[in-house]
Amino acid sequence: MLGHCADALGPGKKSVRIHNPILTCFARPPSNRGDFANKGEVFGNICKSWSLTGFAAADRLGRSAKIANDWTIVGWLLKPDLRYLYFEIVASENHQPPFVTALHKKRPAVSFHAPSRETAFDRPRDFLGNRFVYAVISSRAGGLSLGVNVNPDKRCNFDCAYCEVDRRVPARESILEVDVMAQELRKTIAFIRSGRLVAHPAYRTLPKELLQLRQVAMSGDGEPTLAANFIAALQAVVRVRALGDFFKIVLITNGTGLDQPDVLRGLDYLTKSDELWIKLDGGTQSFLEKVNHPGVPLEKILENILLVGRQRSVVIQSLFAALHGEEPPFDEIREFALRLKELKAAGAQISLVQIYSAARPGSQSDWGHLPLRVLSQIAQTVRQLAGVKTEVF
Repeated sequence: MLGHCADALGPGKKSVRIHNPILTCFARPPSNRGDFANKGEVFGNICKSWSLTGFAAADRLGRSAKIANDWTIVGWLLKPDLRYLYFEIVASENHQPPFVTALHKKRPAVSFHAPSRETAFDRPRDFLGNRFVYAVISSRAGGLSLGVNVNPDKRCNFDCAYCEVDRRVPARESILEVDVMAQELRKTIAFIRSGRLVAHPAYRTLPKELLQLRQVAMSGDGEPTLAANFIAALQAVVRVRALGDFFKIVLITNGTGLDQPDVLRGLDYLTKSDELWIKLDGGTQSFLEKVNHPGVPLEKILENILLVGRQRSVVIQSLFAALHGEEPPFDEIREFALRLKELKAAGAQISLVQIYSAARPGSQSDWGHLPLRVLSQIAQTVRQLAGVKTEVF
């Protein structure tokens, strides 16, 4: 579905075209002038139960934009389940706000900033007294996710510039003890499903829907497929699930080990309800060298995505960050989208592309969080060029 806003704006106005809105697209001039926070009627026709979140987002954007008489608001719901809105400002031809630019224009540098800590999502991992199992409220999971630290030794063949794992600090554990991990997982799941997590100080103020277990992720401080006991760990998680209530398992990987025979056999333990999230942060080797410092060529990662993606659907997870306050060049975003297009054409079943930015403090200070505006433009480029479902987190 393509949303066109120009007709709703009236004479003398021009709009940025909105592609693939999840829910709807709307645009009409506010009936009042002044602080946009008071103009609930602009989007009240679709917000309703979303009003508190919607008004707050509009208030922040409206104040910074200093809404004038010949400006209007265009917006759509990106993720109804997480309840937030994305807005763009549309102006008359002779009154463009400085931060509204079309994709074909050269965009100014983004502000280097850290993500807001007011959000419930992407807080630091909470081990809840465990050694190997931790909890996190994840925007990409849609709520509470339990992680299994498959690599407590921090072993990884990537050295991502934005990584929160500081490998200058010695690891507290040298190997994943599978039996201990399985016991921690059973105990933590029981703790969550009993409703006792809400009494924990870190979660007391969060909505109950965010405290429902969404998934158990095989992830942690390194690349899980490099772990010597990866298969044993995956089998143990599957066994915990078989002996209790069902939960979704997600393997989060950089894709470099997906061609290993043991790893391929391990994937057979996953059901169709489980997911495989594969990292792809760029479309050229030079860009990956800057961002990920991978130990393998880009071609191998793409070949492994295709190898697995022909057998089952995969999710592509793509983190884009600001380097010295600069957003990724559009040419690199275009190459990234073209790689996805090539994978799809070759038979890879890509169910979703996740576009997000560095949410937790990394070990390197040169990299920062990209604003939603830039992430949404990246997602729009991917949708247009690759033709795959893409969401911003």
